[in-house]
Amino acid sequence: MRKIISSKKAISEIISYVLLITIGVALSVLVFNWLEGFTDPGFKEECPADVKLIIKNYECFLRNGKSVLDISIQNKGNFNVSGFSLKGSTRESAEIATIILNDTGVPLAPGESFTFEQIEKDISGISFGELTLIEVQPFLGDISPAQNRIYCDEVASQTIICS
Repeated sequence: MRKIISSKKAISEIISYVLLITIGVALSVLVFNWLEGFTDPGFKEECPADVKLIIKNYECFLRNGKSVLDISIQNKGNFNVSGFSLKGSTRESAEIATIILNDTGVPLAPGESFTFEQIEKDISGISFGELTLIEVQPFLGDISPAQNRIYCDEVASQTIICS
C-alpha cells in the first residue's frame, strides 16, 4: 500500500513542475506581448561603420558665361551607398555646410567614382565664388521619397576656392 501512495506522490510532483513551467512560459508570453505595444514597431536601420565617401577633386570654371562646379566623389568604404547629399557653405569659419547643392540618388559601389557638374543657375541666390566649404554625406535606403533615407554620420568636407 505504501508503494502505491509514494508513486502517486512522485507523479503529482512531476505534474506540478510541468504546470509551474507552463504557467511561467504563458506569463512571459503575455508580458512580452504587452510590452511590445510600448516600443516603436519600425526597425531603424543604421549605416555600417565602414561607409565612407570622399571628395576626390573639384574644379570651378566658366562655361558660356555661367559658373560651373565639377565635383568628383568616390566611395572609399566597404559598402554600397544609395546616394549622397552635397552641401555647401559661404561662411569662411563654417564647420558645417547648410546649403543643399545637390541631393542625388546616384548609387556608388565600393571604389566607384562619380563626377557631376553643378551649374550656378540651379542654386538660387548662391554664387560659387562665395562657397568656402563643401560636404558630402552618404545615405542608404530609398532614393525617393527622401524621408525614407538613412543618412550616415560619416561626412567628408573640403574647403574650396572658386573665383
